[in-house]
Amino acid sequence: MTVVINKLFQPLSYQTTSGAGLHLPPRGQIELADKQISGEMRRAAQRGFIVLQTSEDTSKARRADPMASYLSPGIYPREIDFSFYVKQISTSACAMVGVAERGPINEPVLVTSRAQYLDNFGGYLAAGYLTYAACAFFDNGGSVLWVTRIAHATVLTNPTTLVATVTLKDRASTSVNTLAITAASPGTWGRKLSMTVQDSTRNPTTEFTLLVKESGAIVEVYADLSLDEAKANYVELVINGKSGRIVVDDKKSSTVAPGNRPAVGTFALTGGDDGLTGLTDQDYIGDPAAHTGFYAFDSV
Repeated sequence: MTVVINKLFQPLSYQTTSGAGLHLPPRGQIELADKQISGEMRRAAQRGFIVLQTSEDTSKARRADPMASYLSPGIYPREIDFSFYVKQISTSACAMVGVAERGPINEPVLVTSRAQYLDNFGGYLAAGYLTYAACAFFDNGGSVLWVTRIAHATVLTNPTTLVATVTLKDRASTSVNTLAITAASPGTWGRKLSMTVQDSTRNPTTEFTLLVKESGAIVEVYADLSLDEAKANYVELVINGKSGRIVVDDKKSSTVAPGNRPAVGTFALTGGDDGLTGLTDQDYIGDPAAHTGFYAFDSV
């Protein structure tokens, strides 16, 4: 026999293997034959909603219970195991704050592998040990890591100065700005990026293809793009929120299409700042009101 125990403060309903309905009152229990325990009930037990206690477990508990029989008046201490009522809390997660090559600033990011960390926050820096610590964490078996990248508070008052950017001109005889491209996150790492504009293979007279390169190597390709907001291949719709390297901004060139497309060529991003000048211990500690530094983890 198996005792089914409801761990929740609300009623639960299940079906036995025979199809009969089983209704458990809040914190209640019922005894069933072992063969009546359905897969649905076993899954509920795995999720912690109910406890399945076999008759063997019950017998062991009774044999271990000194109050099972009373031979004389007295005080009999009794220990009850309530561990199955306690939600298990993971103690294997780690949080780190520090200087990184790239990634959002003062925004906690969950990473679960060394490769994911390097993709989000870049490689090793002489200015800090965050990457060394994160890689050591994963190399030694860690799997859940929250990371917050920091910069000096003063430079954060004008974050646009921290991001590398380039503005592409259109194809008119007197060209004007048509597409602004910025690195996806602050830092001098954005200077490694360059954009190569080519004519589209599908529609070479009306569309264009954008190659995103980092240190000269192609890391992202966006083919057959358009500057027409009504189309599914509109450049902002295709790239923003999906690219891990760049963000684009259509400058609404006054040139008539298709002359408003970016000119063919390769264009490097410039600018960017890591925000390390004047960095102090207080930048690591952060501001509880602004949720910076260690206080950024308040949202986790």
